[in-house]
Amino acid sequence: MQRVSFTATAQPAEEPVTLGELRAQANIDDSASDALLMGYLVAARQHAESYLGRPILPTPMRAQIEDWAGTRDQGGPIWLDAPVISVDSVTYTGADGLPAAWTDYLIRPAPGGLKALRPATGADWPTLGDDPVITIDITAGWAIDLLPASVTVAICQTAAHWFNVREVVNIGNISSEIPETGKALLRPLRWRLIG
Repeated sequence: MQRVSFTATAQPAEEPVTLGELRAQANIDDSASDALLMGYLVAARQHAESYLGRPILPTPMRAQIEDWAGTRDQGGPIWLDAPVISVDSVTYTGADGLPAAWTDYLIRPAPGGLKALRPATGADWPTLGDDPVITIDITAGWAIDLLPASVTVAICQTAAHWFNVREVVNIGNISSEIPETGKALLRPLRWRLIG
């Protein structure tokens, strides 16, 4: 079985929480701190993504592999280790040594939230050339209208906490780097791989 891991190729086009929502969470009435708040907002989203093991909003991602990993012999799929919204392209080095697009594939849901990439019915894996590179481009994350409210609340709480408690150590008060309630909101949504 071949599992493919992806790396983001760009940041999402927007943030899951607006500055207005973050101002309300942090009890801020004006826009004087917006630049600082935006930094905390981006950092809180990135922290949530790291904790979750997945992008939050639709994010372009790419993986490169060198072969179909014996799938031709086993008849098995390539498992995409990402919360796939769409597969945008699959390209490979063809037998003639030139890049080629592969469009004769299917994407099927699999246990644990994985997606299985395999040839369409009646098709086969493309023949690779010497020194092949297979590039799989996807969009991963949650579609904006399906984003769980617990994610936006956790990001909002974390960013407001970092804004209000700007140092790691706060003498005289009990303080933590990240509100435990934020982690509790995110914990059920962590990307877990089965198998």
